[in-house]
Amino acid sequence: MQYRTSKDWVNDLISGAVDFAFIDSVSGVGLATEGRVRVLAGTTAERAASLPDIPTMKEGGIAIEMPGWWAAFSPAGTPKPILDRLHAEFSAVVTTDEGKKFFNLLGNDTWVTTLDEARAIYLKEYKDWGEYVRVAKIEPQG
Repeated sequence: MQYRTSKDWVNDLISGAVDFAFIDSVSGVGLATEGRVRVLAGTTAERAASLPDIPTMKEGGIAIEMPGWWAAFSPAGTPKPILDRLHAEFSAVVTTDEGKKFFNLLGNDTWVTTLDEARAIYLKEYKDWGEYVRVAKIEPQG
């Protein structure tokens, strides 16, 4: 099944129309806390510090690593001094105790990279997901 938004699959998962789903932590943690779904495993290489009781897929014998991540984007051509300032400000916020607590409540650990590392991660993910779509023969959505 293909779903355009998390909201679309929630009813199917809860009703039993689908047996399982790979879901983002923002949606999954809330549903699990409410007892509406059961988290089987995380897709990060190591257990998340914010969810230490959740084993990884790797621990279950499935060699997969698909961490979710958050990023701030800017228009192409944004001058480097502005990018550097935005990076510094966002990094400062997410590494505060309040910022860490906010992300931990969503099942996320804070992780700050350099701008070049973030760009490389994005480009790798873009390429990888393009290949997944091609292999799965998923039709482009308009």
